[in-house]
This record gives sequence, structure tokens and C-alpha cells, in this order.
Amino acid sequence: MSPDPLRPRWHFTGEPWMNDPMFVSRRGELHLFYQHNPGAARWGDMHWGHAVSRDLLRWERRPIALAPGAPWDRAGVFTGCVVPRPGGGWRAFYTGVRWLDPLGSGQSQCAADSEDLETWHKLPDNPLIAAPPPGFGETWRDPVVWAAGGGWHMLVGSELSGGGSAGGAALLYSSADQLRWDYRGVLCADPGGASGRDFECPDLFPLGGQHLLLSSRGHTWAHLGRLEGERFVRRALVAVDRGAFYAGRSALYGGRRLLLGWIPETRPESAQLAAGWSGVLSLPRELSIGPDGGLRQAPARELAALRGAPVSGLAAGRLDLGALPGDSLELDLRFPPQVRRGGVSLLGGAAVLSFDRDARRFAGEDLALDPDAPLALRVFVDRSVVEVFAAQRTCRTLRAYPAGPGERSVALLGGGAPIAVTAWPLGIP
Repeated sequence: MSPDPLRPRWHFTGEPWMNDPMFVSRRGELHLFYQHNPGAARWGDMHWGHAVSRDLLRWERRPIALAPGAPWDRAGVFTGCVVPRPGGGWRAFYTGVRWLDPLGSGQSQCAADSEDLETWHKLPDNPLIAAPPPGFGETWRDPVVWAAGGGWHMLVGSELSGGGSAGGAALLYSSADQLRWDYRGVLCADPGGASGRDFECPDLFPLGGQHLLLSSRGHTWAHLGRLEGERFVRRALVAVDRGAFYAGRSALYGGRRLLLGWIPETRPESAQLAAGWSGVLSLPRELSIGPDGGLRQAPARELAALRGAPVSGLAAGRLDLGALPGDSLELDLRFPPQVRRGGVSLLGGAAVLSFDRDARRFAGEDLALDPDAPLALRVFVDRSVVEVFAAQRTCRTLRAYPAGPGERSVALLGGGAPIAVTAWPLGIP
């Protein structure tokens, strides 16, 4: 089989399927665990895949970490997290699924232990939490665990009762030993479902003097606020990414809070099966809080090592890339204030990004920028994946499928005004 021209070169991709990343840092290595179907490029038969990187650029695939088969997870080993184990070693928490129809009645929260993050043994005490508390919908999965006050806390994603637009909830548990867990109540809920009907893949961490709670449904959402005892008080809600980015999870790496997400395919399943792969890991993003208290996202600094020799200048209309590959590059675009509405067309029009400066809108988000300031866009193109950072304030990830090499081009939408451009070819060094 010839190589798939749509398969990204320097993004980690499913082999054959991936979704929902989870990761942990150890001695300069980033260990990635992810939802994995080893049998086909479609969702199903959920295992935990495993890969390791020492530079955030190159990933070494490792043997499968967890596989279904125990009485409590015979239908799937779903998303969770990995944390240090009391006394040494590591503990993976995951949602075990006994049957899939209906999903909600077959879930429990389980754990496995490892000394080296490579070989895992499921605990004989599983399931650690056998059933959800009463009064919630069917979603009850994706545990995330952290140290707190000499013990441990766990969040499990759930939904308020009533279905439809009732909204999501993050359920809090506590433990002294990571084995016996007590239900403490709802840490955070979103009545009305502004962030979707449930909280998949929750994550909670301090950032810039406040706390950030991640949840996913439709998009990955950032709930910004503060912890007050065992309750999270939200002050703002923003989409982490308005495009094809889901199940975002974070970890500390090199003193920074990094975010990774799953970039799903938007091709028909038949095309995914024919290609033999599905699902892409996003580029790592560094998270921070801006002076206005808003979320900021920037490409991880390690990505600069992908760059070849730059080409810089002013351009308007179609961008002459010269010898640069149109499907593997980074663009730094600076639109001057006189460009009130503009954007960039990529891959022969398969991906179009536009902004309205007067309405302060880009990808459905308010950039909250000075209308007389230049607008900076950083764009990463890797074959069928496009990731865009707009002034670090909002992001949009796109899947784009050009029909052939002739469609791999870039055009600027700016009313003929000169736009400052720097472009780099990208590839694994």
C-alpha cells in the first residue's frame, strides 16, 4: 500500500485508531497513553495505547498498556489518568465498561499498577468505585486524580439528571490511600448545558493564580474560576478550540502546563478504514493566564525545532511559497489594522480561516483585541491537519483533505493590503 498523502508527517497518528490522550511526565520523558483500537481504524474495543517522547516531536510507540478482558472491563478500558502511587511506582485509573448497551449501566472506576509505566497489573480490588451516586444521568466516566491535603481527590465526568440540555457535572471523590474512595458531592455543574450535556474527560489544575477545569462535549471547554473548599466557582467559560479538537487533557512538563487533545477524522468511516489509520494527537500547547485573567495558548517552544530555513516578506493575494511545501509548513501572518476583514485560504481552499476585526470575531470567539493593533496568526499545516493560534487568545483546529498536490497552496484574504509573512518548511529534524 502506498503512503497516504493525507496522513500527517509530524503529528502522532492512530495506528490504526486513537482518541482521548492522557499523559504524565517522568524524568524528562512524556508518557502518552490514549484510547486505542488495535484492530481497525474505527472506534471500538478500547485499549490503552502507549507512546513516549523526549522532545515533544518524536514519539516511540510502546506495547499496549491496558487491554479489556477482566469481568469489570470486558467491553472496554476507557479514559482515565496516571499518577504516582503511594509508596512508589505508578497507578492508572480508568473507567471499566462491562457492556456498551446501555453504556451508563456498565461503568465502574478501576485501577492498575506499574513500577515502570510499561508493564501494568489490574488491581484485584477492582472495581474501586462500583456504581455512581443516584440522581445523575448515564455518563459517569474518565476519572482524573490528584494529590490534595495529604490525601487524594478524584473527579469523574457526569451529567445532571433530565437528559438533553440538563448540563454536565464533575463528581468529587476523596481517598487517603487511592483505594477506598468516598463520594463528596458535585464539584462543579453547568445547568442548562452551555458546555454541552455532560462533562467528558474532566481535568482540574491551578493556573496563573486561579483554577481551570476542563470538560469536553462538542468542544473542549475551559471553566475558569476558583476552588472554595470542595466546590469550584466558575467565573468564565470559553472554548479551548472551536474546531476539530476534543478530549483535551493537561500535565506539567518542564515547569509548564501543557495541553494535548485528540484531533478526530472528519472523513467518512469508509475512507478511514481504507486508509488504515484514524485520529491525530494535537500539537502540545503551553497554557497560561493573561493580564486580563483570560486563557492564553501558545505552541510549545519545542516546535521551533521543526523549522527549516524561513522565507519572509510582504504579500497580498496569493502567497508565493517558492520551494516551500504547501502541506507541511508554519506561517506567521501579521494583518495590519487597515485590514478590517480578512484571513487565509489553505490547501487550495480546503481550509479557510477568516476574521472580522470590527466584530472582534475569529472562529466564533471574541479576541478582545485593540481594533487598531495588528492581528497575528500562527498557522501550522501538516497535510490534512491545520492548527491556528490567533493572538494566543483563541485556537481553531481543522481537518482539510485536498484532492491532490496541485491544491496545496496558500492565499491571503486581506483586500489587497500588504500582509507581513514569515513561512518555514516543517519536518522532524
